[in-house]
Amino acid sequence: MKLKQIPIFLFVLLLLAFNSFAQVKVTSEKITYKRTGTNLLDHKKSFDVNYPKFSGPNKEVLRRLEKTFDYWRVFGTSLEEETEFQWLDSLDFKVAYNKNNVLVIEMIREGSGAYPSGETKTVVANSTYGSPVTMTDVFKNRIGLFQEIDKAQKAEMNAADKAYITGGGEESLFDENVEKASDQVEEFSVNDYGITFIFDYGFPHVSQALEPPGRFFFSWKQLEPYLREFSQISLVIEKAPTPGRIVPIVDLRIGGLLGGVQEGKFVNAVTASNELLLEPSFVWFGADNINLGMKLSSYNAAWKGKLTADQPDDICPEFRYVELTPKAESGVAIGGNGNWDPVPNKVEEIFKGNPVYRDVVAAYLKSRGFGSSPVKIEQIYKVDLEGDGADEIVIRATNLTYSENELVADKGGYSFVIVRKIVGGAVKNILLAGDFIDADHGGAENSYEISSILDLNGDGRMEIIVYGQYYEGAGVSAYSIENGAAKVALETGCGL
Repeated sequence: MKLKQIPIFLFVLLLLAFNSFAQVKVTSEKITYKRTGTNLLDHKKSFDVNYPKFSGPNKEVLRRLEKTFDYWRVFGTSLEEETEFQWLDSLDFKVAYNKNNVLVIEMIREGSGAYPSGETKTVVANSTYGSPVTMTDVFKNRIGLFQEIDKAQKAEMNAADKAYITGGGEESLFDENVEKASDQVEEFSVNDYGITFIFDYGFPHVSQALEPPGRFFFSWKQLEPYLREFSQISLVIEKAPTPGRIVPIVDLRIGGLLGGVQEGKFVNAVTASNELLLEPSFVWFGADNINLGMKLSSYNAAWKGKLTADQPDDICPEFRYVELTPKAESGVAIGGNGNWDPVPNKVEEIFKGNPVYRDVVAAYLKSRGFGSSPVKIEQIYKVDLEGDGADEIVIRATNLTYSENELVADKGGYSFVIVRKIVGGAVKNILLAGDFIDADHGGAENSYEISSILDLNGDGRMEIIVYGQYYEGAGVSAYSIENGAAKVALETGCGL
């Protein structure tokens, strides 16, 4: 039987369709380059470059992808230059997204001179054509979009300042000439749920540990007014999954929503409050939690939660009071609709009078200039926060007296929460929150306590939820420990 010939134009259309939806594969090829100069340090005699290699049906597209993700173009340098000088140690990459005709790669350059340093550039490409995707390709009404990004930056800066000042720092981490995100942001990353805009505050090496992440995520819903109808990422938006339900998180000590979790990502109290309209069931956890190896949905979600009738809209517009039944005044409650184990590792309470940790607190106080202050430990817990097999110690110590003024604690008083952790082979005390009353202390003190230690978003790492109060208000923050430093995952509060 003779087969009918396919018309040439139909064949071309089928070929284009195949090429459009064929997945580009990314592998790596490592090459070590040797330097030939004189007076080279031993560790500078060579450097490694891990090149991304692309495979797929269209060779022209692959050639464009190699050009788009070329290290030397992205970082504005050359192989010859890096071979001549001694700074570069390695070039590497990580595929952040590779679906729906969009490829996102984080390109990483690391080197060392007087001290180690590096930078990461995030590059987005349309894998159908191999070309880079820019802000202009994707967004319209960019002035309005940049205003929203600046608002997100301002909120991040305020949170960073609050954590810094609470920890005994100076007035602000930022000078008055800090650059607006809208004046700099060109890099962004794409995933199924939206776009993250990337900003670099440019902190010097000595203070980089204090630098905020500069990562501002916007969902597709938030970006709707600014997205072009047709762009090189249209297929990602078209196939975006419907966001799942929010798992709300309530801190019972403050009596309000700490925030929530949606698709593994933290959301603030305002967003999480939408779930409270359904009056969900909650699971309650105290400060010391037993590892039962169960997901939230397997617990008996015996508490019911709803927003109270009166909310402090004028004073604290983002705070959300929650009424829990039966009533509880301490601990943390998580929505029973969560699908992860909130206690992946046991939280073990340690005797407050343990002489080893009394010495630890005494030494820490001395390092802060409070060597003559008496040691008063209120809570100690041992827990493997990161699931790496190494236990950390979480300590809360508070000693506040009021001999002269009932609103202002006496000099030498303190209240703080620290995590004692091995970092780089050495023991380090990481301050989560603290107030230390010295001669220069202005205003009323903050008093802190540990509400609970839980995995709040299902990533296998446990957050430490810290409640703090002063005479005009209260707040609560959930801290994670990342790369030997404390990071605020969620926070809320209300006060003057």
